Amino acid sequence: TALPGALPPEQAEMAEHFRLLRKALVEIPPRQAEVFCLACLDGWSHDEIAKQLVISVNSVGVLVHRARRKLRELLASINEVSG
Repeated sequence: TALPGALPPEQAEMAEHFRLLRKALVEIPPRQAEVFCLACLDGWSHDEIAKQLVISVNSVGVLVHRARRKLRELLASINEVSG
């Protein structure tokens, strides 16, 4: 996704970050990926997600936390391999 006003090198770097994130998202449980995307990429509130998915707000928080933790681990391992 291009950022308005971003220079081509910044756009390329952002595109690479999104590619790596998409690669990591398929490695985590689907429900964690779904909640992570709604909260962190689409900007939904935990309350909105809870209502949409018919789960508790607390469950949303737990799923987001677990997804972030696992994604950090996966992205770090990807960077170690490619770096």
